[in-house]
Amino acid sequence: MAKVAAKTVTAAKTGRVARAKKGVDEKRVVGARLINMILKRLVDMNLPERHVADLMGITPIYWNSLTNGNRRMSSLPKDKLKRLADFLGVPLIQVYILAEHFDAEDFVIYRDLDTDLGRLIEHMRGDPKWLALAPSERELEEMPTRAKMLIAALYEALLHREFLKRVKLEIPE
Repeated sequence: MAKVAAKTVTAAKTGRVARAKKGVDEKRVVGARLINMILKRLVDMNLPERHVADLMGITPIYWNSLTNGNRRMSSLPKDKLKRLADFLGVPLIQVYILAEHFDAEDFVIYRDLDTDLGRLIEHMRGDPKWLALAPSERELEEMPTRAKMLIAALYEALLHREFLKRVKLEIPE
């Protein structure tokens, strides 16, 4: 009887180790990097997967639906993600990022393109070397956006500076 129990425990541990080594498919499961990090931590601490479900206050079935991609890790509420952060020993923001709660666009400052181009032309007008080449207010108003962008790109390239670096440029047709 003891041998059977020992084999069951060994098989369960081997299954956890294999699953942690194999990991979750990152292309198919949203938050796979976080799930793989949790699985690795479970193996390192010699804990069963149901420990995570208990820790977060969810059912093992819900945990399985998260790990197989039927539910998204990013849909978990903040209190559950906070428990995961404490379990993993990482900041909460890292858990949010690994859960794919944020996109790269969430960290970009969107500004008005015409305003930014106008600021760049003002900078050109203040530069003694470029003053004669900067368009006047009247020329700037009549100029299509693509031409303004061309001037901005050339000016940036020649100065080796990026004035419009964080602007999401949507070129009008």
